[in-house]
Amino acid sequence: MPRKKIPDEDRKALRQKLSQIGGSGPDDTSDHRQRVEALNTTLPHSIKPIETRPRDRSDCMEYALGIPSGLLNLAATLKIDKEFATSGLPEFPENIPESETFDGQVVLYFANGETTHVGLMKGDRVISKWGKNPAYEHAIPEVPASYGDEYEIYKRPSSCYITKKFIEFVIQHPRYVDIRDTFENFAADMAI
Repeated sequence: MPRKKIPDEDRKALRQKLSQIGGSGPDDTSDHRQRVEALNTTLPHSIKPIETRPRDRSDCMEYALGIPSGLLNLAATLKIDKEFATSGLPEFPENIPESETFDGQVVLYFANGETTHVGLMKGDRVISKWGKNPAYEHAIPEVPASYGDEYEIYKRPSSCYITKKFIEFVIQHPRYVDIRDTFENFAADMAI
């Protein structure tokens, strides 16, 4: 099934502005919600914040897929977490048409052939985290432009399945030798 294109329509300016107001550090992310809400006066949108745990520092993969943060952080030290997103996630068991979506399915966003973002479907909307910012409920096209212009929807496998695939990917990666001891200790502590 070919990837769907995000409709360009009048969302281009909103998507570009969402990329500009990103926020990566704690100071930037603390007022991200206010910056998104303020955009509504000049660029109307339906983005709504979702209340999460205070100071929730998870990213989209941890939030939407349930991959333990410690595993993601270890893989991120080698910058292979993004490789998993690009090569591992699009191999989910079942790609489904948008007309057949239901709550909890996974939506992947793509830019230049790489997976850039992961969210969960809620009706015809998405719940996702943009980096370390708060979680938002939004329409499929209401994401930062940096996430690309294509998306696919998949049946969501269990968090255990995804974590297992993530561990297999990391262990088979050529750079695994750099984190082997730390990774194995972490996995043993988690009883994975």
